[in-house]
Amino acid sequence: MNNRLQYIHVFLCLTIFSTYSSAKSIRIYNISDRDFKNVSIMKQSYGDIHAGETSDYKKVKTVLSYAAMKMTIDEKYVTGQTLNIGSKSFTYEINIIDLEKGWLVIEVVRD
Repeated sequence: MNNRLQYIHVFLCLTIFSTYSSAKSIRIYNISDRDFKNVSIMKQSYGDIHAGETSDYKKVKTVLSYAAMKMTIDEKYVTGQTLNIGSKSFTYEINIIDLEKGWLVIEVVRD
């Protein structure tokens, strides 16, 4: 009986850990009319993504299925956060609502 509880404990710990931190394939589609500079998601660099372009997929380690993103648009530093559930690969379709306020629309599409 004691061994059975140990196995259940190990299984639960592994399940929680895999949910806590997991790798996802993420690409970015810049649907705005402005270029994105120095784009990164969870410290994974995407470089510059020009208006209308889509980046390559990159492996990104998410935490609790969340991913923090940062970039510069027209010399303005902008950040965002996404929730990635239901797939191992995603496309972030990003558009600008109000650059002065740093407002973006980030649609997370399961691929």
